[in-house]
Amino acid sequence: MTSRHDPDPKFLDSLEWELSSALRRQSTLQTATGITPGNTGRMLLAAMLLMAFSVSLGAAGAWAIGRAIDAPKQAAVIQRQALMLELARSRHDAYVRAAEELRGTAGSADAETGSVDDAPDADGPSESDREALLIAEERIAAAAEQIELLHLDYEEARLTGRAPDDSITAMKVRGRDFVAERLAVRRRALEDRLASHAAHLDDPAGRERGDELARLRAEERIGLARVNLDGLGRQADLRASYLRQPDRADRFERLAMLETARTDHALVEVQLYSARAIRDHLRVIASGGRLSSATLDDGLPDTTELELRRRAAQRAIDHLERAMTPDR
Repeated sequence: MTSRHDPDPKFLDSLEWELSSALRRQSTLQTATGITPGNTGRMLLAAMLLMAFSVSLGAAGAWAIGRAIDAPKQAAVIQRQALMLELARSRHDAYVRAAEELRGTAGSADAETGSVDDAPDADGPSESDREALLIAEERIAAAAEQIELLHLDYEEARLTGRAPDDSITAMKVRGRDFVAERLAVRRRALEDRLASHAAHLDDPAGRERGDELARLRAEERIGLARVNLDGLGRQADLRASYLRQPDRADRFERLAMLETARTDHALVEVQLYSARAIRDHLRVIASGGRLSSATLDDGLPDTTELELRRRAAQRAIDHLERAMTPDR
């Protein structure tokens, strides 16, 4: 039951349809007659008529007119999200094809370097091929994750007519918590990535080769995945806490920023540790004469930028913690 001040839903739907039809007819007329928004007199007349029509209908008319005018914007937002989703799918397919070509190339190279009796190469693919294949697999996994996230973005845009909101204080949409759903997608992707990196680290063939550099890189990937996984867990906890206390949005937004800064700091710490370990390893190889000084200089990781990022992250943490003090 509606009061005399509340617009009747059936009337609003009918009015919105009529206004949308009128706007479409106006667009067709402009195309046929050459009348454009540059015709100032006609624009003013149209605006006056629209205003008079809106006033005569009251709040219900204004609301329906607003919806009719916003409809093209909402359609554009939905179309944009659909396009981004299709582009992500195309990118994923391209990565899969590139990985297949890379596997074929590596297999051909192994066959060419094999012995005369076609015995399999005990060493398998070269280290550079193994690294390239690992990177290709990571790109495929990241693209698959992106498809899932963009599908959620599309669903949210379709339901709201607005750009997706992934902030920690975003409102639920018709009972769906898109923020939590995105966090769950990222968590599953990270868990899969962590399992994949651990499998590469525990690969018996790799241990037999005794490739210390490959082991150090694998440990770095595992460390980064674990830090990101911990950060996602804290973000999920914050999201759940915010939904229980939605009146404290400002505080939870600052807490989310603080957790992001802490995760960034921890990620840089892992990268710094790994870069120093790789540097020390390469210097040991060079001291034994198995590596030229030029190759050593090219291969040494640059820790200067990482150190600058670590300090910047620490400053951000200190600033946010000071800002949070009055709320504690």
